[in-house]
Amino acid sequence: MQVRLAGLVERERAEVGLELTDAAIPVTVDLIKDREAEGYAFDVAEASLELLMRRTDAARLLLVAAL
Repeated sequence: MQVRLAGLVERERAEVGLELTDAAIPVTVDLIKDREAEGYAFDVAEASLELLMRRTDAARLLLVAAL
């Protein structure tokens, strides 16, 4: 499952041109797993996946800026 989700994030990152760092991928995968456990299905909801990825990257940027 981890590999499938990481592949999904990689494809989406390339497709939308999002500069999600390699370090953010495992964080995004963990968020997806948590949401899927709650009933979400990101493999059929590309816009939702893109928003989640953008939020993950935005949080990383805020953290870096705070340092």
